[in-house]
Amino acid sequence: MQVKAIAIRNEVTKSVVVSSEFVALSGDKKITLNSNFAPQYTAGGAEALIDGQYGTSNWRTGNWQGYHEADFDATIDLGKVKKVSTISADFLQDDNSWIWFPTKVEITWSSDGKNWSTAWHEEIKPTNPAEQQPASTHKSVAIPNTEMRYIRVMAKNIGKNPPEHESPGEPTWLFIDEIEVK
Repeated sequence: MQVKAIAIRNEVTKSVVVSSEFVALSGDKKITLNSNFAPQYTAGGAEALIDGQYGTSNWRTGNWQGYHEADFDATIDLGKVKKVSTISADFLQDDNSWIWFPTKVEITWSSDGKNWSTAWHEEIKPTNPAEQQPASTHKSVAIPNTEMRYIRVMAKNIGKNPPEHESPGEPTWLFIDEIEVK
């Protein structure tokens, strides 16, 4: 829902129109973060990762959740066992800002929260920073087409800027936005 408002004084003076968008989350899905995001890049909290709103390649908009010198780990509870055909996660890379794709993404699933199976695993090689690539996003996708209740997404931070980077050895960021379950 989008809400617009103006301020009126003495029925004459009007302010500019300001607006804000509110997103209602479906109540059947909950997310638990097993890692801590950086306070300056919250994207609005844990639920921002399952709200259906996608960040752009501009990480400065505040839609990305940032992990500095840390890996990402979260568990989604679908509320009950459901058939799932697609699980995806969006990650950002802007090596000029020391934000890198994860080096490894693993998605596991469980029906009971105790016994886990690997739905999907990907190793991602970092791009060469000397090539000055523009900011970009990467979607990791799993298609298990099976029944599950819990989904765990883990992503490994690259750790330090590679030797070819203009600031080699400096600690890096891992940015994630949306985890989508269909």
